[in-house]
Formats: sequence, C-alpha cells, structure tokens
Amino acid sequence: MSQNFLSPIGFRFVLKRAPKIEYYIQSANVPSLTAGFAPVPTPFHNLSLSPDKLEYGDFSISFRVDENMQNYLEIYNWLTGMTFPDNFDQYTNITTRNQGDSSGIYSDATLTILNSSMNSNVEIGFEDLIPVSISDIQLDVKSSDINYVEATASFKYKSFTVNVI
Repeated sequence: MSQNFLSPIGFRFVLKRAPKIEYYIQSANVPSLTAGFAPVPTPFHNLSLSPDKLEYGDFSISFRVDENMQNYLEIYNWLTGMTFPDNFDQYTNITTRNQGDSSGIYSDATLTILNSSMNSNVEIGFEDLIPVSISDIQLDVKSSDINYVEATASFKYKSFTVNVI
C-alpha cells in the first residue's frame, strides 16, 4: 500500500494536435464524472432509481504563452477553423492536418500523473478532444514584476480512461 500522497505538481500533458503547448503547461484538471438520473414520475414525487448515462465535466489547461504566441495560436487556429472560418486557408488548416492521427477537428490527448519519484504512475487518456474556449490575454505595463502571460483553454471530449501504470 502506498504511503505517499498525490502531488499536484507532478504531471505531463500531451495534445497531439497542439504539440507546442506541452512544455508550457502550468495546470490541468482531472474532469468530474457524474451519473445522470432519469426521473421516474409517481403520483407523490419523482424517483431517481438508477443512473442512465455518464456526464463528463470539461477539461481545462492553463499554459504560459511563448513570446511568438505559437502555442496560443495552435488553439486559436483550431477554434477558428472548426467554427466559422474567414477564409479557405483557415478551413483547410483544420481539415488537412498531417500530424499523426490528429487530422480533422478532434484530437486525442494524454495527461500523465507522476509519482513521488517523478515516474509515470497514472495515464488519463482523452478521446476526441475538441476546444470550446480559450481565455483572453492580459497585457499590463503597470506590473512591477514580470508575470508571464498565461492562457486557459477548455475542452469537451467523447470520454476519458484512467489507467494505472
């Protein structure tokens, strides 16, 4: 039986469609999982007898933005290309990518949690991940310290699996 606690700083994240984000990740969440119940009406009150489906919470990451904004633009271009592109180049960018299996609008991702020895311990695999938002970027010359710019991206996905290595 393990005597160590899960450390919040030991993790790696790999998103096949956005490889430039990997080394700049500051935080990630393990999404919530909720059993949905269908109400069964009765004359007195509704009953919730058994769960009918799983509901997955959103997956979010925050990352430091590099000075050329390449990692930010990976998510930005993904979002604009799959929604309402302004031109054919944006649309082509989303439909004809040639980076492994990350073509189309979906991508797989892996969040690896490390143990106290910084070795892979648990892998959380996300299937068919798709971005739903990216945060604003705050630029401020009044700051006395250099606080590097961070952005947050939120994703929906088909499902996730948890595998202990």
